[in-house]
Amino acid sequence: MKRIFILTALSMLTACSHISTPSHNTFSSIEETKVSCYEFPFPKDPAPTDPNKLTKLTKIQAKFECQWFTYNVDGHTVRGVYLYSKTADTTKRPVIIVNRGGNALSGVVPFKFIVSQFLPLANAGYVVIASQYRGAREGNKPPEDYLADEFGGKDVNDVLALLPIIDSMPQADSNRIGMLGGSRGAMMGYLAATHTNRIRALVTIGGPTDLLKEIPYRPVMEDNVLSRWIPNYYQNREAELIHRSAQKWPEKLPKHMAVLLMHGEQDDKVQPENSINMAEKLKQEGIPHKLMLFPNAGHSIKNKENKKEFHQAIFEWFDQHVKNGSN
Repeated sequence: MKRIFILTALSMLTACSHISTPSHNTFSSIEETKVSCYEFPFPKDPAPTDPNKLTKLTKIQAKFECQWFTYNVDGHTVRGVYLYSKTADTTKRPVIIVNRGGNALSGVVPFKFIVSQFLPLANAGYVVIASQYRGAREGNKPPEDYLADEFGGKDVNDVLALLPIIDSMPQADSNRIGMLGGSRGAMMGYLAATHTNRIRALVTIGGPTDLLKEIPYRPVMEDNVLSRWIPNYYQNREAELIHRSAQKWPEKLPKHMAVLLMHGEQDDKVQPENSINMAEKLKQEGIPHKLMLFPNAGHSIKNKENKKEFHQAIFEWFDQHVKNGSN
């Protein structure tokens, strides 16, 4: 199968105050919660009916194991998903944690996202796993706890709580873990990396790294997202924005974690300066990194002009620093 890949001035104490020790979930503990992705269990994401799509689905199902599961974090039931290629090879495989963008009401992972983002990585020999984050809408109406999503607050625990599941997953090599995140997912990657040194490489796509500067550029983000999901936002506005802005604390990131920053030059949701300036911060800290700017590309870098280079760069970064790396 071809590799088709469509694919955030307080002290350390302030940042850590958002994070508690995640519940200890294991691969065995999620066993009874698993539901096959191919059953399309969520009303918001119905099964395809088109004959051509059904034929494609049958081929995917024959080659890839894909399971939804639930796990407990801070008293919240959180949905996760994993995918890997079915093979007779029993060698443990490197792992990529994918952090989605959006919030509790938008950006929730549908099956087509799994096919476009997860499947190419799984086909390349990776186990791919992701969290929907607490409060995510799976049906046609928001869940009662949708405001449990803090957009980079305690919900970072939902990402960290995947680690013990990976540790006990028979197919996964827990010593080789990378992370991929777009938009809010990039912010989640930076935040998670301040609480673990196990991430060998991080790939960010259109990631915000200075929310204080982003708000004047896109005020609707504050009105519709930040003030809605960040608890006590207006009482603690500056502190909460700094907590979610990786440019303000690059020294907290693991020195060995190789970061690939990708940004469309025509991004109208997150300014390219977020990645440009973050790359400079990483340079100052001696953290290995690479900055890639894509002309004529927007927030998701989906234009055909850059597609091949974009996809190839992601695979090469993970292959170098996760699959074959020694850091």
